[in-house]
Amino acid sequence: MGGASLAQLLPTDPDTGQPHRVKRVTDNGGAFKGVAFARFIASRPELLHIRTRAKSPGQNGVRERGFGSLKYEHLYRVHEQIATVEDLYREAEAYRVVFNQIRPHEALGFHRPIEVLADPLLHPIHKNQPEDLVPTRDTTHHHPRPTPNPHPGTTPCMTQPTALRRRRRRQCHVA
Repeated sequence: MGGASLAQLLPTDPDTGQPHRVKRVTDNGGAFKGVAFARFIASRPELLHIRTRAKSPGQNGVRERGFGSLKYEHLYRVHEQIATVEDLYREAEAYRVVFNQIRPHEALGFHRPIEVLADPLLHPIHKNQPEDLVPTRDTTHHHPRPTPNPHPGTTPCMTQPTALRRRRRRQCHVA
């Protein structure tokens, strides 16, 4: 992949031969309304910019929920360690790893996003479907479940499923 542009890596439409565009959904924040951002999007034909309606955070709910989790489950606990933009980036990246690779998600049937990405049949939408509607699993490429490896700076509560964290919220506060 090194050296290839995003447009070269995207799958193409068999009818037109054009690459499928990557949708960038943003809110109406000033950063996404500015001239510099518009120029950037215009210079990248493989990107399609979609703005949500004003005052409609539910239209971008997954992202809003992700930022809420980042703030309340991680940044507020380590805020004294964040003095620079580099510290903030490091902590956000550490939480992204926990969120995607270590922490099970209730909405994904208590699987981790990395597991569902590797094996889409783990996604709960395939549960209770008639056999003929469930895609067949490719058994030639087995992806073992990653073992939970607590990331430095996390608490045991961060690796628990959401329902357990909610019930034990008072017990999980970092001193």
